[in-house]
Amino acid sequence: MTRPPAAPVAHSQTALALLQESLHTPRYSCACSAIDDLVSPAATSANPAAAVAFVAGAAGDSSATASTSTGLAQASVLELVGPPGSGKTRTALGYALHTRFNAIAASRDDDDDDDDDDEDDESTSSTGKEVLIVGKSVPTWYNFSSLEEASVASDVQAALDGLHYQRITDVSLLIALLYSLPAWLEEHPKVTLLILDSLTSHLRPTSLTPQTRTYILAQLHSLIHRLTLQHKLTIILTSALALKLFDPNGEPTTFGGSNKDAEALLIPQLGESWIPVNEGVQFYRIVLYFDLEGERLTKLLAAPGPTRRTKGEFTMDALGPCDHPTSTAFDDVASQNAQM
Repeated sequence: MTRPPAAPVAHSQTALALLQESLHTPRYSCACSAIDDLVSPAATSANPAAAVAFVAGAAGDSSATASTSTGLAQASVLELVGPPGSGKTRTALGYALHTRFNAIAASRDDDDDDDDDDEDDESTSSTGKEVLIVGKSVPTWYNFSSLEEASVASDVQAALDGLHYQRITDVSLLIALLYSLPAWLEEHPKVTLLILDSLTSHLRPTSLTPQTRTYILAQLHSLIHRLTLQHKLTIILTSALALKLFDPNGEPTTFGGSNKDAEALLIPQLGESWIPVNEGVQFYRIVLYFDLEGERLTKLLAAPGPTRRTKGEFTMDALGPCDHPTSTAFDDVASQNAQM
């Protein structure tokens, strides 16, 4: 068995080149600012993008960085955690759909700007960023008729044409897929976003010993880290919460323990050791959940630096997560009712 090729040696860059690279880093959006802001750098003077804008003479122009600093940066890892029904998969698929719709719109703008293009050019269905989705079940895309109502039917078909799907049923297939992914990416260079749905579901079988489970997690951690660094692949994964018992001092305990004051808490099933620290990967962990009134909430649990916000409220539509309607619409209805 041949060894995979070694990673290329990084070349030196000037500080300005690094800042400019940060400014123009592609970002991925789910079209919901409540979630996008959780993975967007905070607008501070320490932000490299703001520093480049200042050097370029655009320090007072907020639009200079607004289009490049919102959303999940390329070669980042986003983990969506939450209880069943919280919208983890729909949020991940929202990133996939909007990545495709944005690529189609960008391709259409390029075609409009270039009047010399002829019929031999690639169609919008084959241009722009593409997405690989890995999961246990085939996505139903919620309601296809709703997708067509929300956008042009031809755009929906073009968006789906740029989505690749690989079904896996156990952790051995997942590891095999990740090992073979570099060669597959060479054949599909337009794929820049990878979605790993229900990652922790493959670690639930009782036949797995704790040692085996720890080894598998280490393998997954290493493979994901390698894909982001060597192939600039952006990865979004969904995982479940686990029920753990803690004593009054905050120390883990067991159900058979003698402490009757133990408290059961839901925590991310992938522990703190899963979070890469100083490994060259931007890692974000977001929890999706409901409040007591059934409203959808989200909160940032881990990030490589300050972000625009740390929590937010959102809802769902045919394309995935979205912001609540603006309050002005409700104010207009309230004022009309008051006048009646």
